[in-house]
Amino acid sequence: MAITKITTASITDGTIATADIADSAISTAKIASGAVTSEKTTGVGGTNTPTFEVSKTDSNQSLSHNTVTKVTFNNEIFDSDSAFASDKFTVPSGEGGKYFLYSSIKWNNDDRGIRAIYLYKNGSYAKELFNQDGHDQGSQQASVGAILNLSVGDYIEVYCFQTTADPENIIADNIGTYFGGYKLIE
Repeated sequence: MAITKITTASITDGTIATADIADSAISTAKIASGAVTSEKTTGVGGTNTPTFEVSKTDSNQSLSHNTVTKVTFNNEIFDSDSAFASDKFTVPSGEGGKYFLYSSIKWNNDDRGIRAIYLYKNGSYAKELFNQDGHDQGSQQASVGAILNLSVGDYIEVYCFQTTADPENIIADNIGTYFGGYKLIE
């Protein structure tokens, strides 16, 4: 099969569809520097923004027995669109879509009761990320993630729950207690 050279003049609508590429590989050596950019492609490259990550470094946070409690974060590590404030991430204008969100919570050592981590969307329960009964000598840290479909103005917060019969502490630790996420390229 002969390969025909494709030039910008031969692409009438300015786009190349999968059907326009016949059973042949595209060599990166054949792509001139700067000829292909993420702005000219769909699903290739891109920046996965907005993106953010925050951590808890100021002080431990006490969780009361049998109570769902919002986790506070005081240390902004990065925030590409200034979308994190007041312990929540809010989807900026024009940035609705699917987001990968993650959190890690570090607790003090206690082998009793249940520990759980939740994502709340617009003030209501959206996803349970972690739930472990401490009777099995569970870990003192859990790192979890989820994908949520979010619209402009939606906001996400992290909440925790515990049933150890006494106050439980979330440990202030910038590498152990954090919350972050980014928009997936669609």
